[in-house]
Amino acid sequence: MGTVNKKKAAALQAVLESVTLKDAAVKAGISRTTLYRYMHDDEEFKAALADEMGGMLSTAKDALQKAMLPATGALYRMVAGEDTPDANKISACRAVLDYALKLTETEDVIKRLEHLEQSAGEPERGNYSAREHKESIKAIIGQPE
Repeated sequence: MGTVNKKKAAALQAVLESVTLKDAAVKAGISRTTLYRYMHDDEEFKAALADEMGGMLSTAKDALQKAMLPATGALYRMVAGEDTPDANKISACRAVLDYALKLTETEDVIKRLEHLEQSAGEPERGNYSAREHKESIKAIIGQPE
């Protein structure tokens, strides 16, 4: 956090590690009011927190994406398994159908977004275009690009 003092650095770490802001304030050794002020009024603190949270979310997303294929395989084995109790098969079927529906809806939204981007003639913005998102979804579910 550049020039941020030790209290703010401790507050940042505490926010990242705590369940509640009250717990974070106690852990950082500051009042809740001070922590709220950092989070709402201190641009440098807000930027550092956003950076850290973005990194944590990206790491979590990557881990979840890596776990999708084994999880899908496990669900498939439950659905297809002759020894799987009916209640477990029903639960697995529901999960497979639910996730398949969500994936289909996501792909449909991406297609519509791509169409809108092309229609508007606007260049793709940001680091992650709709096309790249679609390609990553296909890679995750094992479809050729």
